Amino acid sequence: MTKVNPTCGACGETKQPSDFYADRKKLNGLSSYCKVCCKAKAKAAYAANPERSYLAHREWVSKNPERIRAHKAKSAYGISHAEFKALPKVCVICGTEAGLCVDHNHQSGRVRGMLCGPCNKGLGFFRDNPTLLYRAADYILGVAKADIFEATYEAA
Repeated sequence: MTKVNPTCGACGETKQPSDFYADRKKLNGLSSYCKVCCKAKAKAAYAANPERSYLAHREWVSKNPERIRAHKAKSAYGISHAEFKALPKVCVICGTEAGLCVDHNHQSGRVRGMLCGPCNKGLGFFRDNPTLLYRAADYILGVAKADIFEATYEAA
């Protein structure tokens, strides 16, 4: 059985299968229109009614938050959808499950895990410096000493 290159239903051109989007509903597994015609059709639909397109997009985004997060993780941190799904869906510092974001090392770019917004911002405010975090913990516990800076402090 020989494979025949598909023909676009819009422009009528016979093209390579790679020039068509995948469509699981079709027998050959390809869209009826080539990628160029699909893009032109989508562009025309948007131009005809941009408000409708905007609302349809917002609705899709609201129904697919996990896919949006996975796409952002891929584009921002280079991790796959499987790697994103494998991350624990709980803040590693405080244990909350709400408002999570991917935390990464700013020097190496390595993903460390998931943090809630306040914990992620807290690390950022301390410039990801463990020494500053230890000093802050000592301060909160009431055991911090101001004299640690006396060796470097010169009175004016």
